[in-house]
Amino acid sequence: MLFFLSSHTRITSLCLRQDIEEEMIDKYGTAQEYKNALGKSRTKTGEAKTSDREKSTKKEKKEKRLTEVKYASYRAGKYACFHSMSMNPFDLDDHTWSSAEHYFQAQKFVGQPLFDAIRKAPDSLKARKLGEMDTPFRTDWDDIKGEVMYKAVYAKFSQNPDIQELLLSTGIVPIIERSTDDYWADGGDGYGQNQMGKILGIVRSKIQRENDANARKRKRGSSPARDDPREKGKERAVDRGRSATSAAGGDIKGKRRRTDQPPPQPPKPTVETWDITTRM
Repeated sequence: MLFFLSSHTRITSLCLRQDIEEEMIDKYGTAQEYKNALGKSRTKTGEAKTSDREKSTKKEKKEKRLTEVKYASYRAGKYACFHSMSMNPFDLDDHTWSSAEHYFQAQKFVGQPLFDAIRKAPDSLKARKLGEMDTPFRTDWDDIKGEVMYKAVYAKFSQNPDIQELLLSTGIVPIIERSTDDYWADGGDGYGQNQMGKILGIVRSKIQRENDANARKRKRGSSPARDDPREKGKERAVDRGRSATSAAGGDIKGKRRRTDQPPPQPPKPTVETWDITTRM
């Protein structure tokens, strides 16, 4: 009984499918035209699904777009190089520095033996410990420490293309150092001054402007008009004409020199009188 019902269902389905195909062939004319129309319909359905997936992907990317950049450690994490203690060497003030922290701490003791000891420290943690010893340092430190750190951070990122690319990839979003330091970081609760993050933002803008200016210069320097041999030939002809005019006593600052006037005489040298009594 079950076999009979199953066979009857299959036969009914085949008959129904055949009837539909015959109706479609009558509508489109031939079996091939019907297949072409069926293929186009499936293609449109696939394109619609692909379009939906693309929209979904774009929406996810938009949701994942950066709103701020936070970093906490100089040893691990995507933005660890933003930390002043990350080991990214650079040259500044006639010395090579292993990190921004090395430079920053050494500037407290310019002209003192501790300056070289900090500069030669094996790592940034040792440099910080040496710089924070109970040793008298310059009295104007609180006034200049921000500028000192800015110089170090700018040199660090401008001389290391790999970390510079990472810094520029953050766009214009705020950069925040996450630690308990109330001055350089956010204090751990978001109420700190975050001076390090602000310096990174300033350096990022400066490097971006410099890169844009250099790109414009390269574009102007490699323009087709400048490289055209005909243009270069015209420039050389103009230069030869100017040289010939100058040799014949031609234009000088847009005015022709009169030949009936004597040439200007150089000023007479002045003789300085020395008073031996005032020089003793």
